[in-house]
Order: sequence, then structure tokens, then C-alpha cells
Amino acid sequence: MRRKFILLALVIICLILIGYIITDKVMIHSDPDKDLMLGDSFYKKSRNDNTAKEKSLEYYSNYLNATIDEKDNIKEITNVLVKFSELSKSLNNPKYINETADFFLQILENGNDYYIDNSNYPWKRELQAFYTNEIIYSLGFDKANKTNLLDEKLFLKIKKIIGKFHPMYPEAIKKIPVLQNYLETSLQNKNELRNILEALETHIYYSRNIEDTDNVIRSADYFIRILEKGLNFYSTVNNYEPTYRLRQFYKLVFADDKTLEKEGNKLLTIEKLLQGLVTDAEAFKGTWKKDVSEKDCWPPNCLKIQFDKLDPNFIVESNQICVSAFYKIEPSTRTVQLFFKEPTDLGVGGASLPWKNFDNSKPLAIITFTNPERTQISIKWFGFINKTQPNTKLSFGNGYEGLFNKVQ
Repeated sequence: MRRKFILLALVIICLILIGYIITDKVMIHSDPDKDLMLGDSFYKKSRNDNTAKEKSLEYYSNYLNATIDEKDNIKEITNVLVKFSELSKSLNNPKYINETADFFLQILENGNDYYIDNSNYPWKRELQAFYTNEIIYSLGFDKANKTNLLDEKLFLKIKKIIGKFHPMYPEAIKKIPVLQNYLETSLQNKNELRNILEALETHIYYSRNIEDTDNVIRSADYFIRILEKGLNFYSTVNNYEPTYRLRQFYKLVFADDKTLEKEGNKLLTIEKLLQGLVTDAEAFKGTWKKDVSEKDCWPPNCLKIQFDKLDPNFIVESNQICVSAFYKIEPSTRTVQLFFKEPTDLGVGGASLPWKNFDNSKPLAIITFTNPERTQISIKWFGFINKTQPNTKLSFGNGYEGLFNKVQ
């Protein structure tokens, strides 16, 4: 009997305690206006007082828990959430920082359809502003922050929803599939590079604005496919514009993309492909030597190829023949032709040659790559062609014939 009485007493005590806890919680959340007033009161005292910050956070938390579903009160709620975020950051406390983000996620999830469908934009502006100013730039997701106190999974949940609140969202979800269809059918058309890149830029612009991570990554995949499919083509055309356009596009559109920084392999793949995106003209340009171990550049064992200006002192034969010369690339054969214009310095032997009879429309030499990496060239030397005796070959300059390796 006594044991039953003790057991009954314990049950009553437990019920009283449960009732007290429930009542206490109801009391805590029963007056959000009072919670807001007390939260603001402690907030004003919180500048250098961590205890006041904690108390303010406590009352603000009560207020937010009680009002988080009040969609028409979104302005006041976000104002409180901004203060909550500010206090959380000042305490540098991950618990409160993640509670800030969790409150924001609740707002988005609870009012998803309401805020998106409502034609009045203040709600969207308030939510977008909080996401930009607090979630991205203040809670550890910008480069300036060396610490990342916000749980990444929580951030990704927010990011997945917030894009729907962007004013551009309705237009973006219509345009993105159209752009993808165009890109899928046009990527192999290398002559449409300008239009393809414009479409790709629009695709990533929409994707970023509505926080569509998957399509931001898809944009990078499209760019990789452009480079992979057209690498040989863009590397052999001698109009610099296509390669310059692709490099600039990467620099302006992809290089600092935070989403792609997490997809490190994609950026590395793009950068590696761009390194190989060198036109024949760029690859031919530079210094070439028969023996790369030689420090000096002495003809005929060394050659400096340039396309932008005339070489006024090209040495054909040391101490005998020096001419003005220029290089010209031949796109159809992927070769370089070396032409002379006129003699500029002649020794005794050179001065005795019939210069008026030499045909300067014919190349002195033809230069060809010998390997796919374009690090070695072969020079076929023809020398000076006499118009009156075209089949007679002079020995001057024959030392240039042979293989040369790229130095710089």
C-alpha cells in the first residue's frame, strides 16, 4: 500500500512538472510583443556587454519562434533577424549563427509559395537583401572571412530555395531550357563561336541570379566541351580573335566563380585546356635553337621568328650576306615561310651576287612543326632563287637547314 502511495505521488509530481514546463513555454511564447520589447531593450545595452547580447538573443529567439509563420509581418521579422544575426556574429558563436540561418530557412520554407506567387515585391526584396547581406557576406561565405561558422548543409538548403524569390526567376526558368537546347545543338559549330559564347554567358547569368548551382556547373561543362571539341581548330586558325575571346570569356565569366571553386577539377580542366589553346602563329613565334644548351643565339644555329615587324638584319651568311626579312604564316599548310626584301649589308662575296635577278617573291625557307606539341620545327632551306636560272641552287644559308627546338 505504501509503495502504491509513493508511486502515485511520483506520478503526480511528474505531471505537475510537465504542466509547469508546458505552461512555462506557453508563457514564454505567449507574448511576442513583450519579447520584442525586452529584446530591443537588451539590444540597446549590448554594445560592450556580452550578457546583454545573450539576453537579447534569448528574447528575440522567443519572438521569432512565435511569429515566424506570419507572412504579412515579414518586414518586422527580418528586422529582428538582422539584429539576431548581428549579435550572433559579435559573439562569434556558431550556435547562434546557425540558429539565424535556421530561422531564415523556416521563413523560406513556410512561405515558399506565398512569397513567390505574391505580385507585390517587398517580401521578395526583404528576403533577398537578408540572404545577400547576412547569409552570404556576413556568415563566412566570402573570401574575406577566414572562418566558416555556418553549417554548409544549412547554407545549401537556403541557397536551393532563395533563387525562386529573385524577380528574374519566372523569366529564367523559361529561358534556361531554350539556351541549353541551342548549346547542345550548336557546340560543334566552331564558326558560331561568338553566338555560342553569348548564349553561354546568358545561361550562366540566369543560373547565378536564381542560385541554380546545377546549371552554373552545367555552364562550365559546356565551356569545357567547347574547348575540347574545338581545341585543334582554334589552335590552328591564325586569326587571334577566337582564342582571345575564349581566354577573356574564362577570365570574366568563370575565374572567380565561388560555386566552381568547390568544383576544383572543372576549373583545373578549363585552365589546362586554355593553356593548350595556342594558335600556330603564337606557337611559331619565339626563339628556336639547334642546340638549346647554347647560351647565345648565333646564326645559323639560332632563329628568332616574329610576325609583327620586319627583321632588318637577318644574317644569311656570316660576314657575307645580311638582308631585311620577314615571316609569313600559311594557314592552309600550317607552315611559316621566310622571305627576304632586299640586302642590307654585304661582304665581298655577297656583293658579287646578281641581286637584281633574285626573286624575292619566293621564300628563302619553309618552316614546319615536327611534333604535336609544337616544340620542334624543321627548316627546309631554298635560298635565293635566280629568275634567269631557277633550277640553280646557291649554297648561301644552307646552315639553317635542319631541326630546331623551342627555347622561349
